[in-house]
Amino acid sequence: MTADEALALLDPLLQRQSLRDIQEQVFRHSWEGCTYPDMAERIGYDTGYIRDVGYELWRQLTQVLGEPVTKNNLQAVLRRQRELTPKLAVPEVTPALPPDRDCYWGEQIDVSSFSGREHELQQLERWLDGNSENSALQSRCRLISIVGMGGMGKTSLAAKLTQKLASVTQNFVGEASPFENRIIWQSLRNAPPLDKILFQLIAILSRQQQTEPADTVDAQISQLMAYLRTARCLIVFDNFESLLVHGGYREGYAGYSELLRRIGTEHHDSCLLLTSREKPKTLIPLEGESAAVCTLDLAGLSDIEVKLIGTANGCHTDDPSDWQHLQQSYSGNPLAIKIAATTIRDLFDGSVSGFLEQGVILCDGIDALLAQQFDRLSPIEQQVLYWLAIGREAISISQLLADFIPSGWQSQLLAALQSLDRQSLIEKSAGCFTLQPVVMEYVTAVFIDRVCEEIITLNIAIFHSHALLQAQAKDYICESQVRMILTPLVEQLLGKLRSKPEIKHQLDQLLVKLQTEFVGTSSYAGGNLINLFRHLQIDLSGYDFS
Repeated sequence: MTADEALALLDPLLQRQSLRDIQEQVFRHSWEGCTYPDMAERIGYDTGYIRDVGYELWRQLTQVLGEPVTKNNLQAVLRRQRELTPKLAVPEVTPALPPDRDCYWGEQIDVSSFSGREHELQQLERWLDGNSENSALQSRCRLISIVGMGGMGKTSLAAKLTQKLASVTQNFVGEASPFENRIIWQSLRNAPPLDKILFQLIAILSRQQQTEPADTVDAQISQLMAYLRTARCLIVFDNFESLLVHGGYREGYAGYSELLRRIGTEHHDSCLLLTSREKPKTLIPLEGESAAVCTLDLAGLSDIEVKLIGTANGCHTDDPSDWQHLQQSYSGNPLAIKIAATTIRDLFDGSVSGFLEQGVILCDGIDALLAQQFDRLSPIEQQVLYWLAIGREAISISQLLADFIPSGWQSQLLAALQSLDRQSLIEKSAGCFTLQPVVMEYVTAVFIDRVCEEIITLNIAIFHSHALLQAQAKDYICESQVRMILTPLVEQLLGKLRSKPEIKHQLDQLLVKLQTEFVGTSSYAGGNLINLFRHLQIDLSGYDFS
């Protein structure tokens, strides 16, 4: 018996408890004898998460089959079930697709404890219903994007919305239901090819009647559009940023742009809702005055909502302003707040005041969240973030252009700022740009780490293109740069090179390298060396920095 045959055997037994995508993948790999670490590597998830999915899967199958099911006895149990229940003879196996159902949830997360975001939920419902405060909105939205930085709660908000709509659908009496019992959740976390997604969507919407894919992707999109016109449905694409790189689509994924364009511009009553850390460029020209394409830029939680999360996680304070300070430190990012709350509970006995007194922002887990987003950026986008971290306060475009070496980066800089804005990594105010506090601290830490590594290896790049201190900056900014950049860098060098003489020796070697390999080039490296020597209180008489 193959894995497909086993799944077909289970299908009538599972009924309304049909397996989610991730459960089916774990089932298939278990059937093949894979270990959990192997599965995690193949599927692209953490081993612990895959093991948890497996545990829940075996529990579910144990309830359905009436005998204990484990990863090791899976094949034996199902073979015995087939022999003991002749009527469950294995049907002819077709490509693995979800069975006929009202809603297909895929890998949708559990939001049973979801709270807040009432305003955002109401806005999304207005867009779906065609009712809006915007008088230009004459019809329902056909394409909605929820955009925000990692951890802001995009997936949770979309899941809460779809579950609310599904509940309305199931209880609808007397009229056509809002989405005619068709809500489809599709995770794009592992960047599935477009033709695979189209094949699955068409099969679901046709109730398994259309199982032969068209010859081309364009033809498949046309097939899907026909079904979107026939019956109103809601499709969710979660983690759309997995298809994007450096502001554009990954190689081989440009077809998704055409899908979005057609859904956003052609007439139908269905809707595609996508969540993403970055707004796809495809949507920018479609929004404008069009009522059919809308974007919800998901902002942080209020201090009241932060307090609800904190108290639910065992945090407390006698000073109401502490919740506001906590909200400001993490810009209301729900995941960051939850991670911080865990740290407060475990290390500070739940005292928010005690936590804030330590000035702790980058708790364990928050830096990993930001690293995931930072590593996706292009080199120039990372350079912009470095300069914003160095500047310590809002910087104008003209200031950024003046800082860049070499000059002449105006068009690239503008594109980078637009991309960073789409990814919610920068804040704008009166034509100037800065970073949220938690992003500022993370980028500063990365900047220091990389400069330290360049000094030790004598392989300079950032040390050459970025200043540690800006001599022309306001006094309080210079003091902040010394405190937040120069001093931690020297401390990190001391930790790696063990002594002040060793640091001096390394800087001397770096000076020789600059004088021999970087003659006649514009660079911040000379000024950076002088500032490091001065901070270390090294006598500079006899040095030649020309």
